[in-house]
Formats: sequence, C-alpha cells, structure tokens
Amino acid sequence: MNHAPVVIRLYPKEVQKADLIQALKIDRHNLERELLKQPGKYVWWATLYSEVSRRVDSLEEKLGRLEAKLAIEFTEGKKSYKVRDVKYYIANSHRYQKLQTELRHWKASERTLKFAEKGFTQRASMLQSYSANTRGERKATEDD
Repeated sequence: MNHAPVVIRLYPKEVQKADLIQALKIDRHNLERELLKQPGKYVWWATLYSEVSRRVDSLEEKLGRLEAKLAIEFTEGKKSYKVRDVKYYIANSHRYQKLQTELRHWKASERTLKFAEKGFTQRASMLQSYSANTRGERKATEDD
C-alpha cells in the first residue's frame, strides 16, 4: 500500500486532507529533521482525532434525542402500543436513518484516526530506535 488518503470535512468550508502513509514515512537519512517534525505531526493527527471523536459523541447524543422525540411522537395520544412498533417507527424514520448514516460515516473516520494516532506513537518509537542505532554506530566508528 503506497497511499492511505484521509479526507475529513470538519466544517462546511474546512476540509483536512493528508496521506497517512506519506505522513508516517521516516527519512532515515535526515533523522534530526524527522525528530523535530514528529511532535507537530503527532499533535496534528491527535487533534484531528479528538475533533472527530467530539463530532461522534455529539451525533450520538443527537441520535438519542431524536429517538426519544420519535418515540413520543409515535405514542402521543395512544393508550396502548407495543415497544416493537415504536422501534419500527423510529427505524423507518427518514430523519433517524439520515442521522445514523452520518454517524456511521464519522465513526469510520474516528477509527481511521485512532489508528493514525497509534501509528504516530509507533513512529516516535522507531525514530528513537533509529537515533540510538545511529549514535551507537557513530560511537563504534569513533572508537576504531
């Protein structure tokens, strides 16, 4: 896999685009630059993940309120009804289906960014290992 494009529209006029594979790559010939860039890269992806997680939480709350509203709407004025019928009414609601589709989309983005954040944590460990190996090689060369 050479590319893993990530495109997230946080706000109507704000689209975040990046290639996760490219962002995680390490230039072993310029470790100092990579070490300096690592915190900023991690913060950017972690912030994006946090923002998407906030959106997911907000949509879940919105979906819960809509379920309650639709249940009240269905049962209002009825003396008897079956719970199953309320569930079917909610599930068949266009508003509910639309919100559920949006939530599913944002959850997929959240999963991707969760793994991106883990990837940058692993990247930091790799950079530390590369740096330690490079120092060890330099020291061994100097001792000869």
